Amino acid sequence: MTVVDLGAAPGGWVQAAEECFSTSTARSNLRGRRNPSRIIAVDLLALHPEALALPSVTFIRGDFLDPIIQSRVASELVAEGNGDGKVDLVLSDMLANMSGSKGRDAQLSLDLCLAALEFAVDHLRPFAPSLPLDANPSSNFHQPPPSHPPLKPKETTSLIMKFLQSDLTPTFSETLKSYFTSVRWEKPSSSRPESREGYWVCSGFKGKGTTSRPSPMEERGKVKDQVEEVSIFF
Repeated sequence: MTVVDLGAAPGGWVQAAEECFSTSTARSNLRGRRNPSRIIAVDLLALHPEALALPSVTFIRGDFLDPIIQSRVASELVAEGNGDGKVDLVLSDMLANMSGSKGRDAQLSLDLCLAALEFAVDHLRPFAPSLPLDANPSSNFHQPPPSHPPLKPKETTSLIMKFLQSDLTPTFSETLKSYFTSVRWEKPSSSRPESREGYWVCSGFKGKGTTSRPSPMEERGKVKDQVEEVSIFF
């Protein structure tokens, strides 16, 4: 199983995935099967040393929106026996620094989610089996993100993304539904009531080329134009 974790620092999600892998590998060993698993983590900031030292982790430091960094991630995906270059689960905890403008912050959040979706559409394995998301992502070196979404075990989850709710939410929800059989919004109980942060949890990837909607790349182009228009007034 291969997981790509975007916005991975300092490492709460990474450790949660590693704990799941450890449980899954132990079960596979009892059945006499190999269960190789990998986590490719990406962030501008450094991972905590304990997260970096985990056996299944490959860390790429840089801006995921940079095409060079995306190319490095793609190269890692075909390394070490993962010949098809496909991913089973994409996690995105990316969120831009708050600017104080709700409109601009919403556009920036959408841009990051569209970038994660674009990557997922290109690299997800259709109807991939999910990572067992019943592990406790606690850590001795870092408390997991307080907005860690409450996920149902045994769900065929393909993509999880942090997002700021806004008037853009309904349209983006329809975009996600064109690629996934199940899309739901999760606002964790630990999140402040006034917070607009939450997670899209998307299951059952249909595959690339299954929708007539504009591609995530085309939609990102529109979002960038809108961000620039909003920036004129701030």
